Amino acid sequence: MNISPPEMNLYKPYNISNFYGASHIMSKISKISHTNLMWRYWQHAWAPKERQIDPEIIATEPLDNRWKIYVARKDEVDSLAKFGYEAKAISLPFAYVHKYFENFDREENSLLFMPTHSVHDTSVNFGPKFIKLLEELVDSEFNKYKRLYVSLHGDEINIKRKFYEKLGFRVILGAVNNDSNSLLRMKYFFQTFEYVVSDALGSHIPYASLCGAKISLLVDKKTSYEFRKNPWLSSKNIHPDFFLLKTWAKEYSFLINSIDESKAHLDWAKKELGYQNILYPKEIKKEFGWNLPGRLSKRTYYFLSQIKQNLTNKQ
Repeated sequence: MNISPPEMNLYKPYNISNFYGASHIMSKISKISHTNLMWRYWQHAWAPKERQIDPEIIATEPLDNRWKIYVARKDEVDSLAKFGYEAKAISLPFAYVHKYFENFDREENSLLFMPTHSVHDTSVNFGPKFIKLLEELVDSEFNKYKRLYVSLHGDEINIKRKFYEKLGFRVILGAVNNDSNSLLRMKYFFQTFEYVVSDALGSHIPYASLCGAKISLLVDKKTSYEFRKNPWLSSKNIHPDFFLLKTWAKEYSFLINSIDESKAHLDWAKKELGYQNILYPKEIKKEFGWNLPGRLSKRTYYFLSQIKQNLTNKQ
């Protein structure tokens, strides 16, 4: 199996809302030169209803009442309103990649494993049951025909590569925060591989489902996850198990299947990602301030800010 995903193209995100190339994607759809999403918060990751206990967990980043907030679904808008924030449902960046960019051909009997995204302040240790599963995958028909891959986030590919290569997986680069082609690459993977397997319930699950991949979530109760070192999560006083699949096993039991029994869940993915809220190109320009009135407003704001800053410095 030969794969040729979009190559990495690094840039400097203005804020977390621009991660994974969101601003580049929307600029291309709007047919304008690239510009960062100034003065906007745009939820960059899927937030299921079970996370609606804190506004910043819903929006997946620290918030400021002065900025407009974009989320995926109407229930998130309503939830944020209870916390005193004004928001609008416009779906998520990945949904725009799915709708407005080219499609790819799927390879039958191909499997992509996507493990929990762990970084310097979080860690994951697979239990023996899950390690055995990975070893079985390496001995399976998927690997026999060179159709077994693992996708690793840019933050951890150099750390985890040897572990998976030693097992026998082919390692490929997944998403990277400051890579403008990250979301395009994810679409490529999710439309190219027939099966997507994971140990965790994250954004990759509805994204892959939206692209028609068959989903298999596999749970090992002895797998341990450590989030306590994450300062942002710690400040919320949220129990680490809150983010784990075993906590939500009842709500998402339809996703917990063996590979042979796995299915695509297109309708569920569209609902979770607020697919019906996707904007048209003209609406995008208006919302993001990329039309003439918006550009004039930004220039005026910047000009006045400079005057204020100069006066402050003189004092």
